[in-house]
Amino acid sequence: MTDDRSGDRPARGRDDPDPAALPREEVAVPGTGRAGATTGGRAHPPPAAPGPVRPSWTFLTNHGHVLLTVARDPDVRVNDVADRVGITPRAALLILRDLEDAGYLRRERVGRRTHYTIEAHRPFRHPTTASHEVDDLLAIFTDGERAAGGAPRTAAAQPDSSPLTDVDGAAVSARTW
Repeated sequence: MTDDRSGDRPARGRDDPDPAALPREEVAVPGTGRAGATTGGRAHPPPAAPGPVRPSWTFLTNHGHVLLTVARDPDVRVNDVADRVGITPRAALLILRDLEDAGYLRRERVGRRTHYTIEAHRPFRHPTTASHEVDDLLAIFTDGERAAGGAPRTAAAQPDSSPLTDVDGAAVSARTW
């Protein structure tokens, strides 16, 4: 017997039980905090283990995070950039291309790998921060791990660690922009 509304599914006969009246499997559904929640007779896979919670916004864009990742490791692979930033490899590749097209980094093939060189003396793109260069950002976040071009910093390339002073010689506690 076929139901006209469903096409090829057999219609429920008079003697067939109503699906709503069938017994439901009662299980504890993880993550709900409720014991005895019904699953409607269907087996549900356990919820995925919670990963790190990503905030709804950050101070740096993905472009900034990719640039910092490359500054820390100039020979990094695209998949590793994607993993570290938390984006897809395709998005990482597009961002790397954006940064290269804008002149913030250069790519050089070394065998089968790609070596990146940061062009640190480039200004920020936004008009309110255009008076600053990218190396200011790199100095804050790479913490002396790498020089602007991607090479490890030498003692001569380390920033001056002497205390900052104003024109009168008084110590200044914070960097002002």
